[in-house]
Amino acid sequence: MPLGTWDPFVQDHLIEAPEKQGVYLLRDESLQVIYIGSAIGEGETIRDKLQAHLEGRRGECTRKATTFEYEVTIKASRQQELLKEHQE
Repeated sequence: MPLGTWDPFVQDHLIEAPEKQGVYLLRDESLQVIYIGSAIGEGETIRDKLQAHLEGRRGECTRKATTFEYEVTIKASRQQELLKEHQE
């Protein structure tokens, strides 16, 4: 799924998230980006990281996420690029 395609942040949709490395964004109900994260591979996948957020294992700030999007990439700087893009 390319960035810009949002899925509901619920268990049924996390199954579609890849077991690969990359970046992901979490948005709240107003579609405001509330978190930008990365999965660097080496046993850490986009699906694993999203699951941890959904279960609340990554803190309270992401518990209000209602949608997510991701991008499979091996580019280490991609998370920083996204942070710059979404800075307010």
